[in-house]
This record gives sequence, structure tokens and C-alpha cells, in this order.
Amino acid sequence: MRCIFDASGKRLAFGEVIMRVLIVSVTFAALAATLIPACVSAQDEVELPPLSPLLQGLKTEEARYDIGQQVQFTYAIRNRSDKPIIYTFPNSKHFDLWIERGGKEIYRLSTGKMYAQMITTLTLQPGETKSFQVTWNQKDNDGETVGPGVYTAYAQLTPMRDAPPATSTKFEIGTVRPALVPVTVREAVQRVDQLRGRKVIIAAIYRGTEPDPADPNCKPGPPVTKDDWVIADHTGCLYVNGVAELDPKKNLGARVNVTGELRKTAKGQVYLVLEGATLQQNVTPNSQGTPPAI
Repeated sequence: MRCIFDASGKRLAFGEVIMRVLIVSVTFAALAATLIPACVSAQDEVELPPLSPLLQGLKTEEARYDIGQQVQFTYAIRNRSDKPIIYTFPNSKHFDLWIERGGKEIYRLSTGKMYAQMITTLTLQPGETKSFQVTWNQKDNDGETVGPGVYTAYAQLTPMRDAPPATSTKFEIGTVRPALVPVTVREAVQRVDQLRGRKVIIAAIYRGTEPDPADPNCKPGPPVTKDDWVIADHTGCLYVNGVAELDPKKNLGARVNVTGELRKTAKGQVYLVLEGATLQQNVTPNSQGTPPAI
């Protein structure tokens, strides 16, 4: 039989060993009884956020729209509580709607609008639903028609306080895409990001290696190689990268149809990667070989 000693080396009797074991067990049980309920009650005291009395939703009439087609939105709100909900607004605007593409806002309903400057209210009785309709013509805040892609629309009430969070919906534009997108030079420069990956066609004047020195897009010079050549129309000047069957002397000033994909340099200069270039029929350059007026 083994002997048990205390910390000082004194041999302990069997009864004394039992007593000390009991004391340790009781002490541990007391600590557990104190700490465990404290942790549990701390978790139980975390309050879940109450359900909002307002239900809301935003939808489009269609999931996909053609380019230029009117987009119809319906924003609906409903009181699901058993008490009236009253919102107070600083003017006659009760809600706003905005559209984003790639996380960037491109359109906002209230931009440029005037609202009556007077306090207004909106009351929703228990179970009542109100709907708001908005039609969007696919133009951004600058009045330019947007390109194809996936868009996200948001709608939100705009009261003086306690505004609910925005609700959103996604939709597509330009699901059925034309083989070629006709653009002017200016549109090519302004919409290069929207048209990325698309094939465009530009009707312009062939200028060989003679850019317009005053045009900001051509001023930096050839964007890729020294053999890049130039087209121009009444809206601007654009470099083209690629070999075309055009004679810099014979065809200088001729009207051409140029197809390809748009690119942009690290410094922001827009140019066209050539797929094809054809002379427009029944049009000849003038005797000086300079572009005729368009």
C-alpha cells in the first residue's frame, strides 16, 4: 500500500486524506455553480433586434431589357404591425431611387428635380400597402444612354428620421446584343469602359498618320506602335492599331468604315484594335487629300 504525504513531508492518515479530498471537491463544485450560470445568463441577456414593422420591396417588370427600352420599377411598402406608421418628410419627396453598375452610381431619380419645400407626412395603417412607380429611360445622370450589363436598383424612403434601409433588385440590359455597335469617335472615347469586349463600327475619315494635334485623345501620339494610324469624324480623333489595306496617299481623306474593339492605355488614351477597314462606296477623297466636312 502506498503512503500519502502532505507538502511538508508529513505522512497523512487515511481519514485525513479522505477529508482533504472532500474539501477540494466541494470547493470546485461551488466555483462551478457560481461561474457557469454567470456565463449562461450573460449570453441569455443578448437581445435580438426587433422585427421592423415595415415590409418593402423593389422589382422591375422584366428581368431583361433591350438597349434603349423603358425600364419600369415598382417600389412597395407595407405596414405589417397592428399600429399606424407615420413618417415625416422635410419636403414633398417621400422616396428616392438610384441605379448602380459595378458599385458605381450612374443614375438617381431626384437628381435635378425640384420638390415643394414643406413638411409632409405619410401614414400607413395596419396592413396597408402603398406602391410607387418609376420609369427609367436608360440615360445616366449626364443624359448619356447606358450600355449593356447587369445593373442594381435601390429604393428607400427619405423621412427626416428613422429611415428604413434601402431595398434593391438586379436586372440586365442588352441581353440580345447586336453583332456590331455603331458609335461616333466621341462615343467611343466616352463609353470605352461600357463597350469593353464589344465590337464597334465607326464611320469616319481616314487621316493616315496625320492626327488632329488639337484633339486631346490624339495629342499623346500613337498609343501602341509608330505605325498606328488615325481616323476622325465631326466629334473627334481616334488612333487605330492594326494593318489595313489603305494607301496613305491614295486614300487619305476617304470615308471608311472601321470595326474592332476599343482599348485604353494606362494614361487613359482610347484607341481601336483593328478587325477590319473598308472604304465607303461612291465616296472619293478631295484633291488635296484632306478630310471633307462631315
